[in-house]
Amino acid sequence: MPPTIRAGGLTGHRKPFQRGGRVLYFFLSYAHSGDSEEDRHVTRLYKDLCTEVLVHSDYRGAVGFLDATGIRAGERWPDSLVDALATCRAFIALCGPRYFSSEACGREWAVFTHRLALAPQRRGQRPAALVPLRWVKASQMHPIADQYQHDDESFGQAYRDHCVRDLILIKELKDGYRKFVNGLARRIIDIATSGLVPEYPGDRAFETFENAFSLPLANPIPSQRPESPLPPPPDPPKPVPAPGVRPILTNYSQSPDETAGR
Repeated sequence: MPPTIRAGGLTGHRKPFQRGGRVLYFFLSYAHSGDSEEDRHVTRLYKDLCTEVLVHSDYRGAVGFLDATGIRAGERWPDSLVDALATCRAFIALCGPRYFSSEACGREWAVFTHRLALAPQRRGQRPAALVPLRWVKASQMHPIADQYQHDDESFGQAYRDHCVRDLILIKELKDGYRKFVNGLARRIIDIATSGLVPEYPGDRAFETFENAFSLPLANPIPSQRPESPLPPPPDPPKPVPAPGVRPILTNYSQSPDETAGR
């Protein structure tokens, strides 16, 4: 297999990622903050999601992956992360300004969208296996993330009004948090059991992928959000004949008798 590459040059041959083993339902992608308290909120969401997926499916074993250490620029990608990103059925991204400024997150995104591009289309669309979520209540999504559906009725009204982090932190939203986790877990199960996203083919080394958030949009997808319709243009003013002038009837049709009399 081709050697992997990092900032310092060639790093040798990496062992191939596992195939034919367990099914990894989802990969949780997030930006490491360096704040242990903040990372604990992400870990809580991850554990709650794993529990909910196991409750609503007949699968046994580890269903998700969370990179708890992070990758700094120039570091080699851990084999466990490579295996997970190469085989996961769903990619869940906790989005916010920190996420979109993270090179590691941008490269994880690029690898999974590379896999999505290899998936067969149904009715002209790729599988909806990439789910960007509002981790913080930012003003708007990155244009690349905004191409993907990042809301679902099953996530509940509390998520629409707030964000995932608020659902975790605000006690009054605990019921909304439970509904959100339940809805997201069911969506993950639907994606995973469809089996539509192919495993990573190994056609290029992971370290060669660029940060997806620093690249221009190659094929922008029109927003699916309904826009406010523009009012119809006003009718042109009708001419008013001068006093004593008979208007010309442009839609006047002559009868056969009138035509014959000419």
